Amino acid sequence: MSRRLPLCVDFDGVLHSNTSQKGVLDMPDPPVPLAIQWLDLVVNDGRFEVSIFSSRSRHPGGIEAMRAYLGKHGLRPGTLSGIGFPTHKPPYSIIIDDRCFCFEGTFPTREWLLGFKSWNQK
Repeated sequence: MSRRLPLCVDFDGVLHSNTSQKGVLDMPDPPVPLAIQWLDLVVNDGRFEVSIFSSRSRHPGGIEAMRAYLGKHGLRPGTLSGIGFPTHKPPYSIIIDDRCFCFEGTFPTREWLLGFKSWNQK
């Protein structure tokens, strides 16, 4: 089998809607629509090495809270066991994040940076 493509997925704003902006262990908000189904699909595809990385990862109990959240919202235990939860930014080929700029050779203007809004803040 060929090497799997390293895929890094942010938790808040991509999987967890995080509309209430609560603390590290408090996640009262629902998943982003279709997030659980999509995550199940890519993890079980076999061509991706999926890591979920979040600022929560560095806090005591943060990884366990994210795992519990995903399980509570329907991610199957077998799928959950196939996901890495690194405490530091892992190597990746693709990152999916709601707070990023896709660099294509041109730097963003200061105005663009100051006016940036994630998809769920627009």
